[in-house]
Amino acid sequence: MEIKEAMREIIEVDKSILLQRDEFLSALENAANSPKDFQAIRRAVNSTNICEMFFLSDGKSLKEKENIINAVDGKLYEIGTQEARIDFVIDAFIYALNWDVKRTKRADKSKIKPKDEYTLYLENQNKKLETRLNDTINELNKLKKEYDELKKKYDELEKKSKEGGSQKVLSAVTNSLNRNFNTVKQGYNEIREELKKCESGAYGGTFQKVLSVFNGNNNSKKNNENAPIATEFLNEYNSYGNQTDNYESWKFRKNLVSKYALKAFSCANLSERMQNRSLPPIYEDASPLMAHIWAYPLGDDKFAAVPRLSQYYDDVLHNAGALSMIFESNFVAGETYDIITVARPAVFQNAGGDWKLMQKGEIRLK
Repeated sequence: MEIKEAMREIIEVDKSILLQRDEFLSALENAANSPKDFQAIRRAVNSTNICEMFFLSDGKSLKEKENIINAVDGKLYEIGTQEARIDFVIDAFIYALNWDVKRTKRADKSKIKPKDEYTLYLENQNKKLETRLNDTINELNKLKKEYDELKKKYDELEKKSKEGGSQKVLSAVTNSLNRNFNTVKQGYNEIREELKKCESGAYGGTFQKVLSVFNGNNNSKKNNENAPIATEFLNEYNSYGNQTDNYESWKFRKNLVSKYALKAFSCANLSERMQNRSLPPIYEDASPLMAHIWAYPLGDDKFAAVPRLSQYYDDVLHNAGALSMIFESNFVAGETYDIITVARPAVFQNAGGDWKLMQKGEIRLK
């Protein structure tokens, strides 16, 4: 049965099922004959509140329905849904609810070129760096002023001391000021070094090296040899998208693991952390096709870590599975995602089988 026919049949029995996402999706999965079409509906329903929007608008005026359709269009576009898929999802709901509504022409979004994930990440890092730079400059100016005032007092007292003032008192005050002066001077010098780092963009140590590996910009011969392979791996990984979980997608994932000699690990104490989130995660090696994390070898016991493909990203994986501690993301509590794109891999070190997080990564979820 076509997806829209299945939706109409389910809704005609009990329209309020739209307010029960799990029940609606379960019934739809059993009735529909196209897994790909079902995935499109499931993603839209799980990532937004469009079921509730359509339910509450049924029975409203034609104009109100048109407004809701435009609102749904915007919501699906915001989560990165392709326009053809947006049309498919909306048309399916219109048919299922038997709405006599004509779609208005969508505003042309093609002229708005979306920024790629890496560009967005760099912009965010630059903002953070600019903030830190300004804070450092302010602190530097404050210490410089303190430095100058102490130096002036120190010089005045030293001059009076030489002119025969009360040696005991002046010596004590001078020594005290001298200590303060040296402390401020040390802080001044430390912040100058921080300022230099800010200006040169030297923050991010390990991550900068990883970026260079994935972008082929490192001068190290070893990293230059790895760079094309690493870039190829990340491109292949991000090309997976929302492939249906079937034999072909299984072969794709299996080939990826073999081709790039990926290691794999999971949060071994996930069950315990579901009861007590304060427990630190314990990372242990796991089967590559069942693990939470894949790890691409960078050399020197360091690995670029990415989430395993073909797993639902939900509250359990995010919290108890500790992926929130490994990756920055756009995760929203209560939502479930099936498309993972890596903007920046995390960095782990594995010395003697002990997985240790060195640098958080960043992923985008859809």
